[in-house]
Amino acid sequence: MYRATRELIKERSRFCDRFRPKLVKMHWVENGEAHSCFSNSLNAKVKDVNNSGSQKNPIISGWMVHAYNRQHDTTEIIQHWWNFDPMLKIHFDTTPLGAGIRTRSLEFVEDQEIFEFGKMIQNKIKTHVGKNLVFMNKLWFSSEITSLKSQLKLTPLKDLSHHNLLHLKT
Repeated sequence: MYRATRELIKERSRFCDRFRPKLVKMHWVENGEAHSCFSNSLNAKVKDVNNSGSQKNPIISGWMVHAYNRQHDTTEIIQHWWNFDPMLKIHFDTTPLGAGIRTRSLEFVEDQEIFEFGKMIQNKIKTHVGKNLVFMNKLWFSSEITSLKSQLKLTPLKDLSHHNLLHLKT
């Protein structure tokens, strides 16, 4: 398990009462649309994607943890959505990965608490997909690409509480 994955689970666990974050193994069925993980998980919820007979595949929220980047001393962590096949008892993802991303270099952390919290404040969030994170020098940052010159903007986070991870309406 990556160091950033261990730290993510540890930090998120402080804010999770009902569902503890946990590392899960992912099965790939890349038949969805790129960059549309939430929509893809909604579509896969009612389809027998894995030919298991299941048409009730719960939506899972969590994090896709990339391998440590030595050059920049960072780990990129993407908030992500996928499904669980109860017949095969596997987590599966229908969202295609970008060019150059190797599936074996990713780790996935299930974090249903962020999903449940988002449902409670649905009218206050801009999108169901939460903020992307960067773990650097034992500190957490939210990350976004700015529209101006497509530069990466890092914003320090005090902690990984629910409110710090969602895009709230202003």
